[in-house]
Amino acid sequence: MSDEFVMSEEIEELAASLNDALENFYEPFDWHEATRIATRLLAAGYRKPRTITTVEELDALPGESVIRDASGIPYELDYTLGNPADKWWVATGMIERLENRHIELPATVLYAPEPSA
Repeated sequence: MSDEFVMSEEIEELAASLNDALENFYEPFDWHEATRIATRLLAAGYRKPRTITTVEELDALPGESVIRDASGIPYELDYTLGNPADKWWVATGMIERLENRHIELPATVLYAPEPSA
Protein backbone atom coordinates (compact mmCIF):
# COMPACT_ATOMS: atom_id res chain seq x y z
CA MET A 1 0.00 0.00 0.00
CA SER A 2 1.25 3.44 -0.85
CA ASP A 3 2.17 5.88 1.90
CA GLU A 4 0.36 8.63 -0.02
CA PHE A 5 -3.12 9.52 1.11
CA VAL A 6 -5.91 11.98 0.52
CA MET A 7 -6.99 13.75 3.72
CA SER A 8 -10.68 13.48 4.48
CA GLU A 9 -12.72 14.43 7.52
CA GLU A 10 -13.04 10.74 8.41
CA ILE A 11 -9.28 10.18 8.17
CA GLU A 12 -8.57 13.35 10.15
CA GLU A 13 -10.95 12.34 12.97
CA LEU A 14 -9.58 8.80 13.18
CA ALA A 15 -5.98 10.07 13.00
CA ALA A 16 -6.61 12.49 15.88
CA SER A 17 -7.99 9.63 18.01
CA LEU A 18 -5.01 7.44 17.14
CA ASN A 19 -2.56 10.23 17.85
CA ASP A 20 -4.13 10.93 21.26
CA ALA A 21 -4.22 7.24 22.18
CA LEU A 22 -0.74 6.30 20.99
CA GLU A 23 1.46 9.32 21.66
CA ASN A 24 2.14 8.15 25.23
CA PHE A 25 3.23 4.68 24.05
CA TYR A 26 5.31 5.42 20.99
CA GLU A 27 7.88 8.18 20.95
CA PRO A 28 8.12 9.96 18.63
CA PHE A 29 4.58 9.55 17.25
CA ASP A 30 3.62 12.20 14.76
CA TRP A 31 0.55 13.34 12.85
CA HIS A 32 1.84 11.92 9.55
CA GLU A 33 2.13 8.45 11.09
CA ALA A 34 -1.36 8.74 12.59
CA THR A 35 -2.88 9.68 9.23
CA ARG A 36 -1.09 6.78 7.48
CA ILE A 37 -2.50 4.34 10.06
CA ALA A 38 -5.98 5.90 9.80
CA THR A 39 -5.90 5.61 6.00
CA ARG A 40 -4.98 1.93 6.23
CA LEU A 41 -7.69 1.22 8.81
CA LEU A 42 -10.34 2.85 6.63
CA ALA A 43 -9.10 0.97 3.56
CA ALA A 44 -9.44 -2.27 5.57
CA GLY A 45 -13.11 -1.51 6.21
CA TYR A 46 -13.23 0.29 9.58
CA ARG A 47 -16.22 2.60 9.93
CA LYS A 48 -17.26 4.68 12.90
CA PRO A 49 -20.33 3.08 14.55
CA ARG A 50 -23.64 4.71 13.66
CA THR A 51 -25.72 6.22 16.46
CA ILE A 52 -29.52 5.89 16.43
CA THR A 53 -31.40 8.65 18.25
CA THR A 54 -35.03 8.17 17.15
CA VAL A 55 -37.58 5.37 16.91
CA GLU A 56 -37.91 6.21 13.20
CA GLU A 57 -34.23 5.39 12.70
CA LEU A 58 -34.78 2.07 14.47
CA ASP A 59 -37.72 1.39 12.11
CA ALA A 60 -35.43 1.90 9.11
CA LEU A 61 -32.91 -0.79 10.14
CA PRO A 62 -33.05 -4.09 8.24
CA GLY A 63 -33.89 -7.41 9.90
CA GLU A 64 -31.07 -9.09 11.84
CA SER A 65 -29.52 -5.72 12.71
CA VAL A 66 -27.77 -5.63 16.09
CA ILE A 67 -27.67 -2.58 18.36
CA ARG A 68 -26.42 -1.71 21.84
CA ASP A 69 -28.85 0.54 23.68
CA ALA A 70 -28.00 3.46 25.98
CA SER A 71 -27.74 1.16 28.99
CA GLY A 72 -25.34 -1.20 27.17
CA ILE A 73 -27.76 -4.04 26.41
CA PRO A 74 -27.33 -5.64 22.96
CA TYR A 75 -30.47 -6.38 20.91
CA GLU A 76 -31.07 -8.12 17.57
CA LEU A 77 -33.95 -7.19 15.27
CA ASP A 78 -36.12 -10.28 14.83
CA TYR A 79 -38.82 -10.96 12.22
CA THR A 80 -39.41 -14.60 13.15
CA LEU A 81 -42.98 -13.95 14.30
CA GLY A 82 -44.02 -14.11 10.66
CA ASN A 83 -44.99 -10.59 9.63
CA PRO A 84 -42.04 -8.44 8.44
CA ALA A 85 -44.05 -5.35 9.44
CA ASP A 86 -43.80 -6.52 13.07
CA LYS A 87 -40.32 -5.56 14.22
CA TRP A 88 -39.24 -6.96 17.57
CA TRP A 89 -35.94 -6.46 19.38
CA VAL A 90 -34.60 -9.43 21.33
CA ALA A 91 -31.97 -8.93 24.02
CA THR A 92 -29.09 -11.39 24.05
CA GLY A 93 -30.06 -14.46 26.07
CA MET A 94 -33.65 -13.32 26.60
CA ILE A 95 -36.97 -14.67 25.33
CA GLU A 96 -38.94 -11.44 25.72
CA ARG A 97 -39.34 -9.32 22.59
CA LEU A 98 -39.52 -5.52 22.74
CA GLU A 99 -41.04 -2.96 20.40
CA ASN A 100 -38.92 -0.05 19.14
CA ARG A 101 -40.48 2.36 21.64
CA HIS A 102 -39.02 0.34 24.53
CA ILE A 103 -35.40 0.55 23.37
CA GLU A 104 -33.38 3.01 25.45
CA LEU A 105 -31.89 5.60 23.07
CA PRO A 106 -29.40 6.62 21.88
CA ALA A 107 -28.31 3.22 20.57
CA THR A 108 -25.21 2.22 18.63
CA VAL A 109 -25.56 0.06 15.51
CA LEU A 110 -23.14 -2.83 15.91
CA TYR A 111 -24.23 -4.68 12.75
CA ALA A 112 -26.64 -4.00 9.90
CA PRO A 113 -26.76 -6.49 7.03
CA GLU A 114 -26.32 -5.27 3.49
CA PRO A 115 -29.59 -5.07 1.56
CA SER A 116 -30.06 -8.18 -0.57
CA ALA A 117 -30.36 -7.77 -4.31
